[in-house]
Formats: sequence, C-alpha cells, structure tokens
Amino acid sequence: MQLAKLEPFLDCLRKSGLLDEASVSAYLDWLRQSGMLPSDSKTLAAQMVRDSILSQFQADQLVAGKWRGFHVAKYRVLEKIGIGGMGQVYLAEHKYMKHRVALKVLPRSKSSDPSSLERFYREAKAGAALDHPNLVRSYDIDFDQASDLHYLVMEYVDGVNMQDLVKMRGQVEPMRAAHYMYYAALGLEHAHQCGLIHRDIKPSNLLVDRQGAVKILDMGLARFFNDEQDMITKKYDESVLGTADYLAPEQAVDSHSVDVRADIYSLGCSFYFILAGYPPFVEGSVAQKLIWHQTRTPKSIREYCPDLPEDIQHVLERMMAKSAADRYQTPGELAAALLTYGRMSFPPPDDDVLPRLSPLARRAPGTAEGAASVGGSAPGPQHDRPGTAVATFDEAAPVGYGNGDGNALATRLSADATRDTLPQPPAKLSQSGPQAFPGMAARPNRSPEKGRPPTPVLPLKTGFDVGPGAGAQGGAPLPTTVRTHRDNVTGSREGQGKRPSSRPPFAANPPPSQDAETPLGSSLLHTRWIWVTIGVGLVILVLIVNLLLILSYTGR
Repeated sequence: MQLAKLEPFLDCLRKSGLLDEASVSAYLDWLRQSGMLPSDSKTLAAQMVRDSILSQFQADQLVAGKWRGFHVAKYRVLEKIGIGGMGQVYLAEHKYMKHRVALKVLPRSKSSDPSSLERFYREAKAGAALDHPNLVRSYDIDFDQASDLHYLVMEYVDGVNMQDLVKMRGQVEPMRAAHYMYYAALGLEHAHQCGLIHRDIKPSNLLVDRQGAVKILDMGLARFFNDEQDMITKKYDESVLGTADYLAPEQAVDSHSVDVRADIYSLGCSFYFILAGYPPFVEGSVAQKLIWHQTRTPKSIREYCPDLPEDIQHVLERMMAKSAADRYQTPGELAAALLTYGRMSFPPPDDDVLPRLSPLARRAPGTAEGAASVGGSAPGPQHDRPGTAVATFDEAAPVGYGNGDGNALATRLSADATRDTLPQPPAKLSQSGPQAFPGMAARPNRSPEKGRPPTPVLPLKTGFDVGPGAGAQGGAPLPTTVRTHRDNVTGSREGQGKRPSSRPPFAANPPPSQDAETPLGSSLLHTRWIWVTIGVGLVILVLIVNLLLILSYTGR
C-alpha cells in the first residue's frame, strides 16, 4: 500500500531516464530496511534531494508529473539558474564527460521568429570569438532534432550578478566597486579588439564568482562593428535595443550605429548603481528614461555615497558624459584610469550572497556516483526514445500525474508549481543519516580543509522540508531547504522604492586559526576514537547474533 501511493512519482522517475531501475530499487530497499520509506511522494523527493540522488529542479518537476526534458542532446539538466530575454539558462552536466556547463535554450515560441533565431546564433558567434578571463566563454551551439530545440553551451560561472548582490547586501564599498569596474573594462577592451560592441551592459550582466573574479555575460545584443552584413537591427527594423536604465543617449536614437563608447556609458550607469543602490533615474517610464539619459543629469552620486574618493567620482562622471566625445574613448583607457584600484586585493563575496545549489548540483564534476549509479545519467533506452527528451518553453499551467504530457521544461513556473510545505516525517527519518546506503554520493562540506571556513550546509528554502536537523540530538543534521535556483529576471525593479541596506558590504569572514591542535581538539579526537571502537564492537555483535540465528535455523 505504501509503494502504491509512491507509484506515480516512481513511474515518472523511471520514464525520465535520470536513474535506472537498479538504482531506484536499491535506494527504495535501503529506505525500507532503514525504516525511513515515506508514505508520500513529496517527502520521498525531499529525501532524494538531500541524499544527492536528484537535484532540486529534477525533484520539483517529477513531483509535478513532468518526466520529459531532463536531457538536451548530450547534456543532463540539473538546475534552472536564470531567465533572460533570449531564453532560459540551466546548469547542465555532460552525460559522459561529466563537466558542468550553462545551457541556454531558445524558447520554441522564438524559434520561428527569424530575428530571435538569428540573434541567438550571433550570440554564439560573438562568444566564440572571445577568449578572456573577464568574459563568459561560449563553447558550442546546436539544434537537437529529438526535442526541436536550439541550445547554446556556455561556461558555467558559479557566482552572483551585481544586480542581485546589491539587492541582498546594499551598496558596494567604493574601492571594491572600482576594482570590479577595472576588470569589467578589461573584458570590454578584449571584446572591442575582437570587433564587438556588447550593447547591453548592465548590473545583471556583470558576474562576481566565488573567487572574486568579474565576468561579463550575455552577448545577445552584441554586434560586430567591422561587419557590414551584421545588421540585424536594421534588417528587422528594430530601432531601440538595450535596457532603459543603462542605455547610452546615442543608443536610444540609433542602436545599430553606436560604438564601444556606448558600452562605456552603460558600464558607468552600472557603476553608479552599485555605488548608490539605485540606477541613475529611478522613477519614470521607459520612454521618459530614454529621454532623460539624453537631457538630464542624474542625482549626484555623493548624495548616496558621501565618502566617495574624488578620483572615482571623476572617472564615473566621465564615463557617463552625455556626449560620446567627452567619455573615455576605449575601455583600455578607462582601465588605465582605474589601475590603482585594479591592483588592490579584496576577499570574494560572502557565501550567503552566492547561489546555493542542491547537493547533487553542488557535487564536484566527475565525482564517483557509487555502484548503484545513484544520481547518474543512465544511458538506457528510456531517454533515447524519440520524444522523451522533448522540451518546450511555452507558458503552460502545471500538470499532474497521468495527463500524458510529463514535460519537465514545459513551464517557466517550474518549481513554483509545487511549493507546498511538506508534512513532517517521522522522528526516525530526521535522526538517521543516509550514509549507510552504498550507492550514495558522499556529502560535500562534511570536513572542510584546514585553513578554509566551512561552506554552510544548505540553508535552503525549497518546498521539500524533511524535518528539523538532528544536530541537537547528536545525529546527522538534515538541511533545512531553500529555493535552489535563483531566477535572474531581466529588468526587475523590485526594491527601488526604498534605499537599500547601508550595512557594510562583504564583511569578510575571519580565517580560522592556523595554530597547533588545542587541548579541546585532542579531547574531541579521543572521543571520536571511543565512538569508533563502540561502533566496531556493535558491528561484531550483530554479526555474531546473525551467525547464531543462522546456526539455529539450520539445526532445525
């Protein structure tokens, strides 16, 4: 009866091709023997996320009855990490090589639009022409006939964009902000030398990764200024392209004739945003902002940032000059002006502002998946059949079990379709660690390296709560969950009505002590050996009892 309630979910799981039958059976047997087999599919999905069997995105979709779309060509979709004007972006893993990439998929609704399709392929062409540490690289573009999808394979950057960074932490300290702008200017200079103009520089297209490196992404509006045939804007009669809050005055008049100085203006507006917490013009419609960029001077940056060094203010004002002739003429010239700050060293952003992924998506690429292939991508007949990998990005209502659709990528609502709170599981589930299951991938961040602060254990907020952590009782803590994919919705103006938090950005965590082992450490080590000894003794005792039972049975 218990398995009958789980069967719709398990049926979707088998159809998805994410796990083979042996892996599913092994995991269920382990849960049954441990007394932790739940009675509902949501709790089971939560346990599989916790145990690195499924990613959060995969679990969300399977619970909603969606089993197609987890595979695009040779890539297995792990998490949704962003939404842009040209499509949705997923963290994906190559089925055989196991390396991680960002997979950008053009919506089916736009595949039939010549302008969108041509721009999508030009984005790939632009990305392929670039090779610089401050630019997100593009690796491949192709069309998957099985799913009728155009997809772009890009470098995956594990970081946060500056739009979200400011929303979460408030204004960025001036010298750190100038440091970021220096490296963004270096990336733009490389693009300029390759004949490219970005035309959509904004805070959400500037990433800071876990090492503190800055990368520019999204070449969707870029064009080659030395290619007379590269005139999609003219070809399809598109007059204004870009984002109104950061658009250069000349770009609002004629998008296809601008040069790299328009990118410098947009970078200046982005610089203003991370210093002030607001774009140059907060109020007003899109049309009004386009006019104001040409006619008005924004509020002085010192009203938001009174301690701004004068040289940084001078650089910012020159970047945002109304006339292109009064700005820096190349990004290289801008980088030279910020060289002092570029040479400074700053710690990377705090962990609490960086994306948090489910354990499976967090796991290091290529990590062994265990004898049972749990969490792996079984290259069996399930997802090789025509139609199984079909995905569509058209808007659709969430679907339930048995409706015949089963498409994991059928709706932009994705995980939000099934965000109900999970019922609390039995206490035994909350206090039992999953490490006994032989096919399970090892949990990350259990033993941080010496000298490095530990990564927080999933302070996630997903709809898959499996009960409070058992740390207080001495058991293995179960992570309380979080929504694991941060949707980067372009153009969001949320939070502009009030001034962002003024608390110091990026309060660096002090490094752990490098001193020799303390008496407390010795005591803990001694205690650990005691528990190991007790554990070995219990195992031997269980073996003896089992042997006696076997002898007793055979003696009858």
